[in-house]
Amino acid sequence: MGWLRAEQWRGVVRVARTASLLTMVLVWRSATAQAGASIRVRYEASAGVATETGLYIAPGTPGAAHVVARNGPLTSRVNVTVVAPPDTGETSRGEPWLDEDFSRYTSPEQYRTNPFGWLAPSARWWHQERISFGPGYGGSPHSLQYNWPGDIPPRSQCSKDVTIETGYKLPRVREVWIEAVHKFDPTFDTNRHCGVKGYKFLLIWRTVGDRFALFNGFNGHEWWSSHPATHHETLRDKCSGLGFDCQLGYGTGQTQFLSVIPGNLWDGQWHTYRAHIKLPNEKGEKTGVFELWIDGTLVKRVVDQDFILWQKQLWSNRLEFIALGSNSNSGTSRPTQTYWGRLRVWTADPKW
Repeated sequence: MGWLRAEQWRGVVRVARTASLLTMVLVWRSATAQAGASIRVRYEASAGVATETGLYIAPGTPGAAHVVARNGPLTSRVNVTVVAPPDTGETSRGEPWLDEDFSRYTSPEQYRTNPFGWLAPSARWWHQERISFGPGYGGSPHSLQYNWPGDIPPRSQCSKDVTIETGYKLPRVREVWIEAVHKFDPTFDTNRHCGVKGYKFLLIWRTVGDRFALFNGFNGHEWWSSHPATHHETLRDKCSGLGFDCQLGYGTGQTQFLSVIPGNLWDGQWHTYRAHIKLPNEKGEKTGVFELWIDGTLVKRVVDQDFILWQKQLWSNRLEFIALGSNSNSGTSRPTQTYWGRLRVWTADPKW
C-alpha cells in the first residue's frame, strides 16, 4: 500500500498577536517514487491557508486544525494546534506586533475576506473592489495596488472625495511605532482639473473618532499633517485654523523641519513612512508625542501634548486602526495606480 509522509519538517507554531504562523511541510516523499525524487503535492487546510509551496498560515483565532497533502490517491495529514496568548499588546524580543507584506494572500478576493482577522471593518465607500495585486516589495510576490479611475470627463470628480482604503486594527496600548512602505505611480496627482485639497495618505484613528494624519498632494505638491489639539494653529495658507492641521514645516515648533520636507514623491519609487505615537495615561496629562519620518528623515515632532481634540474636548488613550490611504478630495486627473508594499507595527521601540 502506498504512503505519503513528511520527509522534512521545519518549524513549529510561532505565536504572534495577530496570527500564528507555521512553516509546514517542504518536501514530501511517496513510497511509489524513486529514492531522492521529489513530487508535486496539493495542500488543503481545515482552517487558515496552505499555499501551493507548503507554507501554512494559521488562522487568527486559536483552535485545532489540520493540513492534508495529496499526491494522486496518497494522502498524509498533519494535526496542528493554533495557540495565542492574551492580547496584552506587548511585543517580545523586539519583533513587530504586525508584519504585513501581503505575501500570505492567494488573491485580492481572498484578501478582502479578512482571513486572519487583522483588518478593520470596511465600509462600501472604501471601494475595495478597486484593490488588486501589484509588484511586490522586499521579496513579497505582490503589493496592494489601488486603481484610481481618473477624472473622466474632466471636473466630474471635483470635491467628490474619491476613496480607496483598507485598514488594520491596532494594539490596545498607549504607544506604537508604525512603518509603511508605499509607491506612487508617476502619473498620480490630486487632480489638476479641480485644484482643491489633497490625498488623505495615512490616517491613524483613535477610538473616539479623531485621528493622527499625514496628507499628500495638498495644492498639488504639499505634505500636511494633523493631530488632536485644543489650540488652533492659524498661520494663513499654511494651517487650516482648526486645531493642529498644518503643512509640514509649519505650526508651533515645526520650522526646524522646513528645509528637509520632500517633494510629492510621485516618482514610481518605494518610500518608507514612519510614525511614533505616545498617548497620555490620563486626560489632561501633557506627556503625548507624535513624530513622523519620511525615508528616515524626521519631518514632524510634537511633544508634551495632551491630545485633547478642540471639538467637544474628545480624548482617548487608545488607538483603533490605521487606514492605508483614504480619499483624494477630487480623485486623480487620469487613471493611475498607487501601491502599498509593507506595513509593520511595534509596541516596543524598534530603534530606527
